[in-house]
Amino acid sequence: MALATRDWLEASGFPNHQDVVFCTSFLKKQSCCAARIEETGEAVVLVDDSYEQLLSTVDQLEAGQGDLLRQHFTLLAFGAQEAPEHAPVRVVALPTWDQIEQAIQPT
Repeated sequence: MALATRDWLEASGFPNHQDVVFCTSFLKKQSCCAARIEETGEAVVLVDDSYEQLLSTVDQLEAGQGDLLRQHFTLLAFGAQEAPEHAPVRVVALPTWDQIEQAIQPT
């Protein structure tokens, strides 16, 4: 699956298509994002169609990781028509790939 995903990302023209992390759970995915923020000092943007499950597990993170995500993380909710209200992290709706350029613009 990893190879097929990287091949698809490359063929679709995604930047940094080789810089992909595969995680075994929603909590692990968020923890990896927080660790990346901590290591690099850079903001992280995650595109995910399982955004509801991700949002429901943010509060299970260690306090420091949750704080990092609240400050430096954006979840692009793929397939969502609208961003959920009162989300624990920044969420931007990404109904289809056609809106990706608009969704990743800084606010």
